[in-house]
Amino acid sequence: MSNYVITIVSLVVFATLCLMALMAKMFRKAGPNEAITSMAFVGHASSRAAARSSSLS
Repeated sequence: MSNYVITIVSLVVFATLCLMALMAKMFRKAGPNEAITSMAFVGHASSRAAARSSSLS
C-alpha cells in the first residue's frame, strides 16, 4: 500500500511540474523598452477580425 501511495504522489508532482513548464513557455519576459503582447490564447484570425471590426466603427 505504501508503494502505491508514493507512486501516485510522485505522478501528481510530475504532472504538476510539466503543466507549470508548459504554462511558462507560453509567456516571454519583456525588456525595459519592449511592450508585452500576449497572444497565447488568441489566434491570428480572431485578432485580424477584431482589428477589422474596430476599424469599421
